[in-house]
Amino acid sequence: MGRSSLRITKSACLSEYKPVVNFHKKRIRLLVILLIGSFAIFKFMQEAMDQYGYDSHLHCGIVDFLTEKLVFEKPVPTGQPSDPSENRAILYVLGGNQRSLTKRYLKASELYHRGLSKKILVLSRPGITEFHHGLGKNLTNDEWSIRDLRRLDVKQEDIEPVSVIPGIFGTLREARRVKERVGEIGGERLILVTSSYHTRRAFLAFSLVRKEIPCDIYVYEVEDDAELINMVSEAVKLFIYENIILPAYSTFCKGYK
Repeated sequence: MGRSSLRITKSACLSEYKPVVNFHKKRIRLLVILLIGSFAIFKFMQEAMDQYGYDSHLHCGIVDFLTEKLVFEKPVPTGQPSDPSENRAILYVLGGNQRSLTKRYLKASELYHRGLSKKILVLSRPGITEFHHGLGKNLTNDEWSIRDLRRLDVKQEDIEPVSVIPGIFGTLREARRVKERVGEIGGERLILVTSSYHTRRAFLAFSLVRKEIPCDIYVYEVEDDAELINMVSEAVKLFIYENIILPAYSTFCKGYK
């Protein structure tokens, strides 16, 4: 009797997860094609270089194509309240390296001083940075972030590092954790700041989890000097997010409602 019950339970679980595990095989084939195509592009670029600079034209063409696919901006409408106490807006700066974060913090501070947000959330990052002679120690990454924003006249009480469990699908993990924090704070609007080539994927990820805690989402781009290899990598990630990760996450969530 116990074994029969176990078989029934196992069968029910398998049927419940079937839509998640066994979905859209065509999309996986498309991903393989995209990866092979990306490799072919790089091989062609390596072999096509000559004294006439044809490789430069090809490079520019690829960059323009990828920029059109990757970059997305949705600014806050001008008619919205600019008083943070009225709009209950939260600003989140997505994670990155120090070079890109310096640019993102500058953009975030501009939006903060325009009154579009009352609070700035940043990704809490483990580890340390350069040695601070005044303090006599190496700054932690979080201390460095707070110092950088304080230099831009952002009040310390308005800065909050948010911890995210590390792992694959980092942007989706950020979205889920920030969504929880925004709900705890009671935010009604979420403003994202990230590198230009990362804007579309970030907006898609945050828009998906927005269904769990409704709030308006806006995104601002920061110009970042991305190398072609990074843009191709981002294009592959965007494809995976659009065709595999986000549909799977959506299907998984529906199964538990």
